[in-house]
Amino acid sequence: MEKAIATQQLVHALELHSQGKFQDAVDVYLQILETNDDEVVRNNYGFLLLQRSELQKAMEQFDRALAFNARYAPALCNRGLVFWTENRPDDAIGSFMKALEIEPDDLQININLAQLFTVTGRYAEAEDLWQKVLSLEPDSRHLSAYVEVLLAGKRFAEAEQVLQLNNSWVEQNAKLLSFRGLISFMQYNYGEAISFFRKALGIEPENCDIRGQLANVLLKCDEKAAACLEFKRILMLEPEQNNIRNNLAVLELSDGEVDQALVNFNIVLQNDPNDSKALYYKGILLLQQGNKDEARTCLLTVLENENADYKKESEQALASISE
Repeated sequence: MEKAIATQQLVHALELHSQGKFQDAVDVYLQILETNDDEVVRNNYGFLLLQRSELQKAMEQFDRALAFNARYAPALCNRGLVFWTENRPDDAIGSFMKALEIEPDDLQININLAQLFTVTGRYAEAEDLWQKVLSLEPDSRHLSAYVEVLLAGKRFAEAEQVLQLNNSWVEQNAKLLSFRGLISFMQYNYGEAISFFRKALGIEPENCDIRGQLANVLLKCDEKAAACLEFKRILMLEPEQNNIRNNLAVLELSDGEVDQALVNFNIVLQNDPNDSKALYYKGILLLQQGNKDEARTCLLTVLENENADYKKESEQALASISE
């Protein structure tokens, strides 16, 4: 009878947890533990604490779950999540691998380990696991993660082959289409890259990353007007993107739109007074307009910033002022 009540309470705790009512769920878990202490309850309670960022308390619960059953894979997996959150990737990998030895076909454990191998640059191991994840659950999200690992490892031919074999997913997925665009770009097939990026934007027109990739290819093709248009579209969606605004201003400058370029450089400098690219170009514009004092201030600011770009160019411009 007590076991049945505890099971009902556990279901209730899980419902509260899924609804984000964490404190109510904690109260129920504590009630359950008064009469039914086991690895399942300890693990579920620990996972709730993990989501509340109470890492030490969460780890205590996972350890107590493993005291009941040292081969309880969910608790081993959750210990790995705590280690990962604490920026202890080696310990996290060890914990995930122990869990995987016990439950080799558990989807979430495989995903966790694949993601961790990916972010730590262990691409060969990540590739194997993403392939396994895809065999357990064929899904475009997992395909995207797998292709991303191949691209990170500069295995462009393999990535292209995988995408071609899964073209039905690719044609409906902006990220996968953008991967095809990136591969075409790396192969210097700019026309094809533009086509893939535009298809991707047809699915996700507000994706600024893909729009930026398109703009960069257009620049490679010397299609400056089209690239300018894409930069302007990005800034309509994300006006704080300084790098994009700088790129737009440089294009405007090359087209003789000096006043508009200066407006954009000034906006960048309002956002970040130490932006070396905007400072350098503004300094050059002011110098061309005969405003040597303000030009000198901009160029000197570039030199004062550690690790700033455009230092050499700024030094040369300052030398011309002194002549």
